[in-house]
Amino acid sequence: MVALDEFSYLVDEDDTIPSVFQTVVDDVLAGTDISLVLLGSSISMMEEGVLSYESPLYGRRTGQWELAPLSFADARAFFLDDDVETQIQLYSVLGGVPAYLEQFDPELSLLKNIEQSILSKGEFLYEEPEFLLRQELREPAK
Repeated sequence: MVALDEFSYLVDEDDTIPSVFQTVVDDVLAGTDISLVLLGSSISMMEEGVLSYESPLYGRRTGQWELAPLSFADARAFFLDDDVETQIQLYSVLGGVPAYLEQFDPELSLLKNIEQSILSKGEFLYEEPEFLLRQELREPAK
């Protein structure tokens, strides 16, 4: 199995990548037991660059999974020492994205975590809202 995470970044840098991978799938992987798994967090890019009729990779998909965020019940496992009310507050701030849940220190209060992990420049979650909006709402024509 060959898995490529954030395939959308490759396509964003070079729009010929889907054609290259079409050749790989058709000429190199055909008839082998090798599976190619393309992963991407930008749903719109994966739909446009990989799954759409216009994509060179169209028709080569053998499966597709859209991973949903963790449920509240599952996300609670990140903060087992907190009471349910605090867990609800944490989930309301972070949702069920594991990468977000990992950013908070279970030893710190909710407000201290927000201050350190969301409101501090340079932290992973500080730029995340803008990053997500740019990814999903970028101009269709470059």
